[in-house]
Amino acid sequence: RSLAAPASTATAPAATVLLRGGAESVNATSVTFESGGARVTRATGGEALIPWDEVRGIVGMTLNSTQAAQLAVAEDLWRARTRVQRGDIAMARPLFEKHFPTYRGLSSETALIVAEGTLRCRLSGDDALSAIVPAIETARIRSAGVSTDRYAGLPPALDDATLLCPALAPTWSVTPGTRAVAAEIDAIPAGETGVGRITQLYSAMLRGVPAAPTAKRDEGALALLAAMTALAAADAAAAADADQAAIDAHTKLRAAVFNATKGLPPWTAAWAALAVGRSLCADANQGRRTEGVLTLLRVPTLGTTVPESLQRSALATAIQTLRAIGDTDSAATLEREWAAMGGKATKSAAALPATKAGAGGSDVAAP
Repeated sequence: RSLAAPASTATAPAATVLLRGGAESVNATSVTFESGGARVTRATGGEALIPWDEVRGIVGMTLNSTQAAQLAVAEDLWRARTRVQRGDIAMARPLFEKHFPTYRGLSSETALIVAEGTLRCRLSGDDALSAIVPAIETARIRSAGVSTDRYAGLPPALDDATLLCPALAPTWSVTPGTRAVAAEIDAIPAGETGVGRITQLYSAMLRGVPAAPTAKRDEGALALLAAMTALAAADAAAAADADQAAIDAHTKLRAAVFNATKGLPPWTAAWAALAVGRSLCADANQGRRTEGVLTLLRVPTLGTTVPESLQRSALATAIQTLRAIGDTDSAATLEREWAAMGGKATKSAAALPATKAGAGGSDVAAP
């Protein structure tokens, strides 16, 4: 049985819950082990659920083996959370990776601490695709009204207004890896909520297929995601010898992506430029590919609100395209700028989707 699953209730006439961080201990008449934490009935009256990362120990009652093991998990979560808070991601990630599968699908402050901690750790790595699942889990839990102050001193991982992760621009080439992530997020119990629609759109984009229509019109950030998904599906189905009608339709889809950013946070302009720039760079027409490079170069000019990972991704794709069209001097100039930003080859999805005209194929990749 999962350690985070509700365990049997342990009741004592008097027990003391010891807390982390120098907080005052809680004297309780009963303590119940739940997935979200230790539920206590205070000796002074009232009930509270104490998230596991705050529980240091419980004295005054006999614990069974499952409860003792849960306190070991509580210590792991405390260590992982405090390591993220002080920027020690390398030491935090193994602990969050160990416990994230247990807390997936649950809705509590403890589950949110684990999901967001996992998200922050994976964002710092070299595989952006792996961050999609904890990003959607974090959004799902927060959309249910759960909150936490554990990461309040750090830059936000999700945008409050949209519940999207600005660093995770959904502009990946379709691969077996992206399809596997799509299957994974399909299993997230997001329901008929805004987060449910985000999941549907990400899933379609990761598979390179059109998204299922909904009865309610997509608005705001959902409209942007829907436009990006439609463009990605068109890119995946594009033929090298497309007729003028198909070219015009593709142009309209690219324009729709930019139009959908109106009224949205500034970082969405980077998402749009990445999506449209990549689409143009994968085109068979050299003029449109050059236009794609110029579109991608907008991303680094959009200011500090744009995650640096998106700036590196835009530069990497621009470099690869310039190489493909034979402009090696411009590619070398951008490479120097990219290197100054910490650019390096990674294990993430390829920066540029291969076209039937042979645009793909390079050793450059980006987050």
